[in-house]
Amino acid sequence: MTPSTAEGGLISHIVPTLEPGTGGTITRQFDDMVVTEYGVARLLGKPFREKAEEFISIAHPGFRAALRKKAQKLFYPS
Repeated sequence: MTPSTAEGGLISHIVPTLEPGTGGTITRQFDDMVVTEYGVARLLGKPFREKAEEFISIAHPGFRAALRKKAQKLFYPS
């Protein structure tokens, strides 16, 4: 399990994109489940839009609106 936030709840561990040069610990082809205190995101075999929805569902409630807004821009452009 990973906590959904850091710095006493001021920073979300669940982010819409990674900064260039940021390292990751697993490639997206091998991700299956991510667990936070808000639930389990089941990712395997899902398209990016559905993965984004899964991640948002396990983010801290205080960050979900901003994550949804960014997901709209990334996956449902006007």
